Amino acid sequence: ADWHVGLSVNQWFLNGTNVTYRTRPAIFAEPGNRPLSRTVSDLDGNTVLGFETAFVTGALRTVVEFGGAITSPANGDSVFLWAVSATVGYLLNGGQQRYIPREGKLANPRVAEPLGGKSGGIGLFEVLLSFDYGDLSDGVGSNDGLTAVQAVLGVNWYLNNHMRIMWD
Repeated sequence: ADWHVGLSVNQWFLNGTNVTYRTRPAIFAEPGNRPLSRTVSDLDGNTVLGFETAFVTGALRTVVEFGGAITSPANGDSVFLWAVSATVGYLLNGGQQRYIPREGKLANPRVAEPLGGKSGGIGLFEVLLSFDYGDLSDGVGSNDGLTAVQAVLGVNWYLNNHMRIMWD
């Protein structure tokens, strides 16, 4: 089993700069099917927090990511904007999830019996469940209420080690 944990904290002193925050591209807000984003104007400071963890064992993988920002507009109280994403994947017909520790990322699983290969295999199937939530509301002014929730059930079909077909 492999376990990865990452944490980041960044601090900027901006003095009057505008900053745009955006959630993961997987979260979309209406209208226009655009990623949920928010611009905060006239900032005195900005702290960005990040946390990620991944757990990989055999056919199972889990990944959780959190991103948050504490902004300090010059004309009001601090604002906390944040988003979280969680994904669980399970390989159905053998195979093992792969994790690359030195790069801190998940790799496609190794397909032992590729589709159309000498073994006559069907490839590898993975079922995924993903949940995303973003809250870019500040509770004040006209930008209150910028939130989105998304849950996705998907299937990945790894035809070989270099190709996959995804259904969500």
